[in-house]
Amino acid sequence: MVLTLISLPYYEQREYADQNQLFKVLSDISVLLKDKRLPSERIFTFDNNEFIIVSLRMEEDEVNALNVETRKQLNDIYFMLNGKKHELRYQFASIKLDQQHPLNFDDVLKKLYRNLETDLIDEYLL
Repeated sequence: MVLTLISLPYYEQREYADQNQLFKVLSDISVLLKDKRLPSERIFTFDNNEFIIVSLRMEEDEVNALNVETRKQLNDIYFMLNGKKHELRYQFASIKLDQQHPLNFDDVLKKLYRNLETDLIDEYLL
């Protein structure tokens, strides 16, 4: 099983925008994930600015390829503020879980957040 965490790291900075637009953006993200990810995957929202995708019976490289495509598709979601288009930034982190090395939920989240920090560093280096 592979877990993928998609985070909107600057979500708090967007809170000054129209709350209806922000709700629509989160709804658009949810619809995109539901429509574009595989039917066997399970998608959960977490803390209003994060999505967790549970990919069962998939290899890590398959999930990574899906994540690259999902990242591209998410770039089409934006909101308008003061007549200007504001794109959202996303961070992705994945972790493979197996029965031989079980982790509790807190440990899984810690590892995912650590991977998000790496994604943020990679973003700044590009």
